Amino acid sequence: MAAGLEDPCVLLPDSGGDYLYDSLGYGTEQELPEETPPSETPDPALDIALPGERWCDVLHRRKRYETQRVLLDSGEVTDIDDAITENLDLRTLIDDYLRSLGSIAEVQTALDVLRSLTVCDPTVGSGAFLFAALDVLDDMYTAVLERADELEVKGHGTAPFLTEARADFLQGIDVPLDQPGEEAQATGMRAFRRYACKMATGTGKTTVMGMLAAWSILNKVTDRGDRRYSDVVLVVCPNVTIRNRLEELKPQGGEASLYRTRDLVPSHLMPQLARGHVLVTNWHVFEPRTVQVAGQSAKV
Repeated sequence: MAAGLEDPCVLLPDSGGDYLYDSLGYGTEQELPEETPPSETPDPALDIALPGERWCDVLHRRKRYETQRVLLDSGEVTDIDDAITENLDLRTLIDDYLRSLGSIAEVQTALDVLRSLTVCDPTVGSGAFLFAALDVLDDMYTAVLERADELEVKGHGTAPFLTEARADFLQGIDVPLDQPGEEAQATGMRAFRRYACKMATGTGKTTVMGMLAAWSILNKVTDRGDRRYSDVVLVVCPNVTIRNRLEELKPQGGEASLYRTRDLVPSHLMPQLARGHVLVTNWHVFEPRTVQVAGQSAKV
């Protein structure tokens, strides 16, 4: 989710039974026998009923399971209140959501939210309620921190961190501008800040380029006024072979682009990503050229 934190319920459509409790769907993959006397207990060998269930209970539970699957796949559960009402497996939903955060900035926001939480024990009893809350929060902290590690390991986390992190996190870090020469400045060229990711062959350079392109484009599309991002990305290649190979970085490729084939951007964000542009060209187009002007050689 590279363009800001969204409601966890964006994960629900087409999720199947991933966020329904296992007990609700127990035995649903088994076919029902021809006779299901409502008051009788199913044969345990059928592996179709929970302990203590009668056939009437099994049929009611299976109907509830199918109804909820249809409801989730339709996208009608749109916020966390609906998810609570439908008694979904919120713990799994939140864990998957936190592990799908798209940038260091989103990770930082999630951590800030977790740190701001206050847990109140309504019973003021033995503390069992607080320990139960701690168990849940600990898993959430773990998911967020592991996601932060993944973003850094994948190589695309450094540039977003340097761009988005709070000022107190950047103390002691100073990346100077890359100033052009005096002649270039006289023609109007401006300084820019250069970040570099040093990566060996086979470690996923193309994937990292796709991640950085998606991060910049989606954030720019979300907030046109934010000058930290751009919806135009220039990729400069060393030769024609590489240039042709990197055509998959263009988001207009849709499902055939690497954003989908490598599962970098969820399908519901692809229309926004397609509003950006990735220009892929060779470095040779920037080389000074000599042309003939009225019989005289001139460099351009």
